[in-house]
Amino acid sequence: VARISTIAALDEGRETLRVGAVSHIVADREIFAEGDVPDIFFKIVSGTVRTCKFLSDGRRQIEAFYTAGDVFGFELEEARTLGAEAVSDCNLITYRRRGVEAAALHDETLARQLLSYAMQGVGHAQKHAFLLGRRAAVEKVATFLLAWAARHGRHGQLELPMSRQDMADYMGLT
Repeated sequence: VARISTIAALDEGRETLRVGAVSHIVADREIFAEGDVPDIFFKIVSGTVRTCKFLSDGRRQIEAFYTAGDVFGFELEEARTLGAEAVSDCNLITYRRRGVEAAALHDETLARQLLSYAMQGVGHAQKHAFLLGRRAAVEKVATFLLAWAARHGRHGQLELPMSRQDMADYMGLT
């Protein structure tokens, strides 16, 4: 993990999280591991991240893919339930959870923003559950591609930064 020792100031309209450390993570590197203390969370400036869990039989279940503008690693448990890895080279802004939570006690806008991030996480989980509920593999693949295209497609083209194995692990396929 290569750290850039600069501070990022975000100014995206209603964005209240203003200062965090900027990190550059190269593709296929671990960002955090399952079981780590969730004392920091991240906002993606560029690149793609996957959050996943390794099962006792060695299989991997990908919980979500996150891209520019997304916040991930925002957990309330004592230990992380998932790990996170860079799918591609990423630039991330790291926030200390304790400092942000303390600031949210005095800043209603920040408190709403944190709730919004939490709700986005719930939304990701709901969409993933819906995808996994599809019976046929072709339905799962079509649903995934249509959702990715709706969010990331440009001019009739679709770039998929993840591997076929990543997609299979996300959709519960082989």
